[in-house]
Amino acid sequence: MKIKISDMFDNAAEIVEAESNYNNVIDSRKIKEIVFLRIHRSRRKRVKRQCIAVLIAVLGLSVISAGAKTLLQSAGVIGINKEDVLQSQVGINIDEDKISDYTAEFDLHTDLILSENLYENGIPIAKYIVEVSVDEENKIPECYVDNGAMLIFVGVDNGGWYVDTDTSLQLNFQQKRVDMKGMETAGVLEVGYVYNGRVKWCQVTDNINSNIQLLFEEEGNYYICLRNASSDRIIITNGSINIKKTQEE
Repeated sequence: MKIKISDMFDNAAEIVEAESNYNNVIDSRKIKEIVFLRIHRSRRKRVKRQCIAVLIAVLGLSVISAGAKTLLQSAGVIGINKEDVLQSQVGINIDEDKISDYTAEFDLHTDLILSENLYENGIPIAKYIVEVSVDEENKIPECYVDNGAMLIFVGVDNGGWYVDTDTSLQLNFQQKRVDMKGMETAGVLEVGYVYNGRVKWCQVTDNINSNIQLLFEEEGNYYICLRNASSDRIIITNGSINIKKTQEE
């Protein structure tokens, strides 16, 4: 028997979006508990295999662009690949009997996060991590991020932003989601920062226009990051990161 991973992928994302309160940070363990519970209620006879399938989907099974000229990475800056990035996506069919043998490919290479912090209870924090450099005016280039993938924004010198307890970082951007039908809607993004080799997720946004203020309890060097919690690719445009004194707010 064959199942379509894209269908499981969409179901998992719908559960996440339906059950999550966007004012709070998505708890990865809670998401998996919700997914497993829903599957147990609806399909008791195939719990084990379906759980594995959905877990793969939640972690971000790689998807491909329909008719794309090149195989895209899961996240990156948009340039000459724009035509491929904007195409609607399709899922991958996998034989249900071979799901237990399926190994998803994850690329977690980054020097900004300590290796022991790239996994939570043996589960990778993202399926793909890419560092995106802002320009000299702290403008974020147009970029994209697939489900489960993560963007880390760095300065022009590959450094972060040095702030203290009286300083905040202001993240502004617009976003749109390219779904399976080629429609453009808003997606769900987790917003956080990297500090001392650790990642902390602060909030979730599903706004087309986001204006997010990040406050910090310790003085130091911080990097802002985004992770796609939607089932489809998200495009980031008109983004910027600025340092502001909190007393000016």
